[in-house]
Amino acid sequence: MTNWQIVNHRLQNLSLHNLKEICYAHNISMEERDLELILQIIKNNPYSIVNEEYTPILFIEISNVTDKATCDKFKPIIEKEYLIH
Repeated sequence: MTNWQIVNHRLQNLSLHNLKEICYAHNISMEERDLELILQIIKNNPYSIVNEEYTPILFIEISNVTDKATCDKFKPIIEKEYLIH
């Protein structure tokens, strides 16, 4: 069973360096500026990023500040829950 409070706390403390490492570990290449924007969205999120209801909203927010291609590159990180492992 997952403790969502711990997961959310970890996400709120996620650094750009950690996010880059997650991308690198899963062969996802993204521009640093895009990762900074995504990290800002994650940290400003009042809800759980791993919450199924919020995930589509997160994708919309990412595509609003970056572009669809960047959002598509980042999707596996959310969908496969790489952020919470």
